[in-house]
Amino acid sequence: MHLLSGFSILGFLFQSVSPQLLNFKTLSALKHLFNILTNSGMSEILLKDALQQIYLNPHIWAYSSYEVQRELYLFLIQYFETDGKLLPMLCGLPRIIDIVRQFYSEKLDARSSKPLLHLITEQVIGERPHIEEIRKIRLLLLSLAEMSLKLKVSSHDIRALVSFFEKSQDVACIEDVLYMIIRALSQNSLLSSFLEQVNSVGGCYIFINLLKREFEPIRLLGLQLLGKLLVGVPSEKKGPKLFGLPVGRPRSMSENIRKGIAATPQLFFYSISERLFKFPLSDHLCATFFDVLLGGASPKQVLQKRSQSNELNDRSSTSVVSLAPFYVPQILVCIFKYMHSCQDASARAKILSDLLDLLDSNPSNVEAIMVITTCCISRPI
Repeated sequence: MHLLSGFSILGFLFQSVSPQLLNFKTLSALKHLFNILTNSGMSEILLKDALQQIYLNPHIWAYSSYEVQRELYLFLIQYFETDGKLLPMLCGLPRIIDIVRQFYSEKLDARSSKPLLHLITEQVIGERPHIEEIRKIRLLLLSLAEMSLKLKVSSHDIRALVSFFEKSQDVACIEDVLYMIIRALSQNSLLSSFLEQVNSVGGCYIFINLLKREFEPIRLLGLQLLGKLLVGVPSEKKGPKLFGLPVGRPRSMSENIRKGIAATPQLFFYSISERLFKFPLSDHLCATFFDVLLGGASPKQVLQKRSQSNELNDRSSTSVVSLAPFYVPQILVCIFKYMHSCQDASARAKILSDLLDLLDSNPSNVEAIMVITTCCISRPI
């Protein structure tokens, strides 16, 4: 099969099969074939060919029923959970994004969204699943990409992600991809390697255009993504490379350039502010600013946790200091700007109350806010 490109031929033949024949009986036979291949002497080589040409070939499955596609991708997820050796090669982010864009987008081109007709009789032999079903299949495919990222992240993954965010007009797809990435970055080992690759292709600035999107949920998810990345970087490494402005001039670097490099983090947060405040203010935006400030929590959660901890530890100073740190204190600039622009007095009072409680919860927060305030006075944004 391998020497004669048998799976490539089989995959080509499957592409011409009527989707009506791609039913549970066919899928059951393919599962049986898969199990035989896993136990063969050349299992890795044959499985790679079979997965690439048949099981992960959307040209075969796109017009089959939702139930069959769901069963197929659940079967593949189950397999890759037990053996992920081929995952980065076959289900890397660039490939999955390409499959999603071409076959499981909610903005398919006119030709792709039409029913599939028989070449001779012109009778309908296959139709795309409904929009809700397409989204469920898309989420299963993105689960494969997430599993792949957890094993290995490359610069190609980051470039494919940025390209997708820049070019795609399908807000539902972008939203699903962002949710997947943010969820995956909750794993610290992945966050570290993901950040390394982000820095290698331009720093956090490569994601900043997400904040210009008209659809608010994407702007807020983009802000959460930037927050995740900034939380993951040790403070001593939050330099120009991370924030994505060009550095690295020869020895004869002028004083102006040196000042520019020192101001890079501030310019980065100015860029965040500039993009977000072009749109109307909302409670969701304010909540997301605090989410970034507190590393993924809300003031209420943090203060509740502090209160419980104090009760258990009789208000021990150690427990208080370790709670509610400002993970990304630079975002305070955006919170202050939000307060300045907000016309609702009760909302402003609530923000101030939360900030005062957070300052009281951890002495290091007072120091952080003083540093940010000093920077704002010396270099106003």
